[in-house]
Amino acid sequence: MRFKKLFEYSWVWPYIGGVVAIIAVITPATAQSEPDVFIDSHTYWLWGLVAITDWTWGMTGWAWENTYQFTTNPLVLSIDIVLTLMVIIVSIKLLFKTRSYVLEKKNLDKSYLLYSAGYFGIITAWLTINELIYSITGFLGQSPYFSFIGYFGMEFGVYGLYLGGAVTALGYILTMIGRHSFYY
Repeated sequence: MRFKKLFEYSWVWPYIGGVVAIIAVITPATAQSEPDVFIDSHTYWLWGLVAITDWTWGMTGWAWENTYQFTTNPLVLSIDIVLTLMVIIVSIKLLFKTRSYVLEKKNLDKSYLLYSAGYFGIITAWLTINELIYSITGFLGQSPYFSFIGYFGMEFGVYGLYLGGAVTALGYILTMIGRHSFYY
């Protein structure tokens, strides 16, 4: 009986999942760099922005210069932007639906699993599409047969969408457990 509040407030989890997904959109999705080695590095956002850090040796030691550009492949850029808009739309719908459920004091329904699956599907599609297209065309002057996933390390932009989907599903699961345990 003491866990009843945990299940009554299970709506908080999908709300957190939507906020985490929005934060994931504005943080880098992948990054390439070698620790303790001063080489050029690339940071890639979900929506196609690429930050290139150029390291140079100067009179005062190592210096770097950041340049920002969108990916040069128009097909990848358009797909990245569409997938990013899908994440934003799913997140906004999730937040508004969760708010309406709280105001109406209703339980979460199975559509929350669709939001969760949407996050998983979108980020998996993003990784797969970038891997396939860049393995054929190359990345920013790299040769074809370039491995996007092998070159870049995953950052919060990727993990955040998986986390947002998992937290959203957790909210639905807690609602189902609470509904069957306490009949509230």
